[in-house]
Amino acid sequence: MRVLNSLRLRCLALSTLSPLVACGSDGSKANSGIAQAGQAGTNELGEGGTGNAAGKSASAGQSAGLGGAGSGEAPVSGGAANLGGRPAIDYGDPEVPPAQWTNITGMFAGMQSECGNMSGIFSSPFIDLLVFGVARQGLWSTRDGGATFSKLGTTGDAFLSRMSTVSWDPSSSKIFYVSGIYGWESPFTDGVVKTTDTGASLTGYKTLSAIQSSNDSVSIDFTDSDRKIMLSGGHEQSGVMFRSTDSGANWTDIGASLPANLGFCTTTLVLDSKHLLIGCAGSWSNKPGAVLRSVDGGNTWEKVSDDGVVNQPLWASDGAIYWAKEAGGLLVSTDAGATFHQASDKISNRVSPIELPDGRIVSLVNNTLAASKDGGKAWDAIGSMLPFEPNSIAYSPFRRAFFATRFDCNNNVPADAIARFGFDFKQ
Repeated sequence: MRVLNSLRLRCLALSTLSPLVACGSDGSKANSGIAQAGQAGTNELGEGGTGNAAGKSASAGQSAGLGGAGSGEAPVSGGAANLGGRPAIDYGDPEVPPAQWTNITGMFAGMQSECGNMSGIFSSPFIDLLVFGVARQGLWSTRDGGATFSKLGTTGDAFLSRMSTVSWDPSSSKIFYVSGIYGWESPFTDGVVKTTDTGASLTGYKTLSAIQSSNDSVSIDFTDSDRKIMLSGGHEQSGVMFRSTDSGANWTDIGASLPANLGFCTTTLVLDSKHLLIGCAGSWSNKPGAVLRSVDGGNTWEKVSDDGVVNQPLWASDGAIYWAKEAGGLLVSTDAGATFHQASDKISNRVSPIELPDGRIVSLVNNTLAASKDGGKAWDAIGSMLPFEPNSIAYSPFRRAFFATRFDCNNNVPADAIARFGFDFKQ
């Protein structure tokens, strides 16, 4: 088994998530918030509020905390719109934790695992929920900012892979999708799973697992209420990409349609049924990286950037797409992925950029959190340097705090694997 490269995260492709502006079938900007042009997503409103006209993905690589469609658990407040027309979510008025990095690893310190042990942390954009993974020990969650933890799934459907991405379904806060790598290890784990009950049970995509159980990403077309189009990238593989056109019932390797002689094309972003993006990295492959775009649902692909990228992209609330460059720096697209330009050379390639509820983009600069309010050109430091080099960052507006994780290649979770930093996005 190859030792993980924590700088490039090719083994983990980690990110945090959020609901964002989408694009219509012609690539133009559609409704803001979690809306996309297309059919309305299934709505499970229960505690007041209203969903958007079209279910927009809170898909992998997108930041937590923006407004979105309501659900049986999401306290969406009466459908009132905030910035960009997003339905408002009531994040409450919690006490802000101390503005210092605090170790909250707790019960996980020393837990038996493997290389890549604490594989990342992800914040629901709809409810007070953080989900994270421990390799060979399953998925876990916390609903109180890390004071207590619960294991997700049951003995029969435990997800033991190293979690790589999460996609949050805007139709319900109870529904999300998880991908992971090295599922072929014993005991076997499906490479992509779905939950419809906030993680109480997990259902794997068996037909995908039969051909690919080590998955760097999963992305879904949330503009379609049937969720027909899904993409999943195989871990550290060239010329491989898995697509489903029937909601995950069957999967096909469409890698032959990708441009030849590229590196590992493993990270994915589905904008709608026609517009798809794939990120390729050169690390470990000795081949060039790139960003690829399809306008016909994945039948053909065009290279839209010669720069290699890592981790999942952030699809921001204003429609911009942010992607960490493999060599460091930040690529940005403002035309639904048709073109990309470098907005900054300061950004770390260790984590995916995330977005705060006020629209600021957050990433790492010199191992310190930094925020940009001008599309990634200028960055302002947030707090002190992290106590470790993280493999993922997340922000919970319900807890007014950032969370960061680290892993190593030992067989036990580090004693300082999860840290929290209090920050009120309203100030």
